[in-house]
Amino acid sequence: MINKLVDKIVKTNAPVVVGLDPMMKYIPEHVQKEAFEQYGESLEGAAEAIWQYNKAIIDNIYDIVEITDGTYKLFIPRYIAARDIAKMNDAFYMRKFSDITSDNKFVESMLDMAEYTETKQNLAIAIYKYNNSSSIKTYLRRTAVNLTNRLLDSKKENELVDFLKLNIMSLPSMKKLLADDRIHQFTLAEAYLLNAISQSDGSSKTFKL
Repeated sequence: MINKLVDKIVKTNAPVVVGLDPMMKYIPEHVQKEAFEQYGESLEGAAEAIWQYNKAIIDNIYDIVEITDGTYKLFIPRYIAARDIAKMNDAFYMRKFSDITSDNKFVESMLDMAEYTETKQNLAIAIYKYNNSSSIKTYLRRTAVNLTNRLLDSKKENELVDFLKLNIMSLPSMKKLLADDRIHQFTLAEAYLLNAISQSDGSSKTFKL
């Protein structure tokens, strides 16, 4: 196993590893509690806790990897071109993580490394939540219709609500989303939209939800 890991690190030039924990002692208490409430303190309950915890890890890093030193953060696309790996190696050579990632422009430059639209959108949301970048906000506003359509198609209401909470969408875009028949399947997201539109006087370009 370790030989495969070393070979992969050498091949990808990326010594970043995320492990999955199949042992109950590594599962957070709140995850165990939810599983045991549903299935009881049994093997089935333990299996559910392990499953839900490890599934959440994969769901959160399948396209973006978050790295932090406890103060600064960097969000890296899961798949990046070799040229971009070389750029990152050059940027971090003989320098501290905090020295690089304290520069928001460098953090935002990760967006240019994303090869797929979905990853780019998810990456932009993560960065914007982290530093409220005006340039990232502009990108998200431009891609809002495409992004919300994707979330509607994939029935990801929680992600849709999280995006709406960023208060980025313009009034025309929000009205267009509200007019989409698919939104009626998502009562919480629809409620956010109705509340935002009803509280607006129509004079401002963006709204708080």
